[in-house]
This record gives sequence, C-alpha cells and structure tokens, in this order.
Amino acid sequence: MGETITPTPYTADQVGFQGLGPVMGNSGYAGGMNLGSIGRTLGFNGATPPGSSFSLGGNPGDGTAAGAVAGAGGGFGLNVPTAQLALGGLGTLSNLWNGFQANSLARDQLGFMKTIGNANLNNQIKTLNTRLEDRAKSRGVAEGQSQGQIDDYIARNRLSR
Repeated sequence: MGETITPTPYTADQVGFQGLGPVMGNSGYAGGMNLGSIGRTLGFNGATPPGSSFSLGGNPGDGTAAGAVAGAGGGFGLNVPTAQLALGGLGTLSNLWNGFQANSLARDQLGFMKTIGNANLNNQIKTLNTRLEDRAKSRGVAEGQSQGQIDDYIARNRLSR
C-alpha cells in the first residue's frame, strides 16, 4: 500500500527507434528532454548544431530568443518575432481593405434599395390616385354631381410627392 513506484527511463532503442539515444533525461537545463543525436541535429535540445546559425530552441543561458539568427541580436531584425509582427501588420492592412470594400458595397446596396423604395412609392401613389378618380367619377354620376365638383374632389384628395 505504501509502495513508491519509480518510473524507469526508457531509451529510444527499447521503444523501437534506433539511433535516437535516451528519450528521458536531463539535457543540461531544468525540465529539458534529451532527444539524442536527432535532437542535436534539429536543434531541439536547446543547443545550436555545429555549423548551423539557426536554432529552434535558442541557446540555454545566453538569452537568445527561440528562432533568432545567430549574430542578429534579440531585437528588431531578421527573426521570428519580427516576421510575426510583419505578418500581423499585413493582416491588419488586409482587414482594413476588406472593411473598406464591405462599406462601399453596403453604400451601393443602400442606394439600390432607396431607388427600389422610391419606385415602389411612386407606383403606389399612381395606383391610389387612379382608384380615387374612378371612385369619384362613379360617385359623382350616381349622386348627380357636375364635372367641376368631381374634379375639385379629386384635386383635394390626390396624393403627390
């Protein structure tokens, strides 16, 4: 019950990957993992491979940022944070352009809808005035009104813009 289980560090050879070296272990800095020869070749263990000027993990203890080019410094220059900043700026410009295009499209759509609305209103006014004339003429004949009285009623009740 009070037994303590200690994990066994397995090597890559034991799990089926030959030539990788030990999988678990201390690579020289806290919490690191040693990937063996392939890790050193790719730069994953924090050290810059021999003959290479690029490291994915930076050099432990020397303050270089991950992905920094050797000799370029950690600030603004040819490095991953600067590339991310440039891509972010391009994304922002793209979003501004898309917003401008969407605004232009919305403005054109509003103009089109206003044109349709005005045409519909004009047609409704014509229809209403035609019905008014027909009803006034029928009523005037039925009630014995003169043509002047009928025209006066139509003029007073006609819609216009």
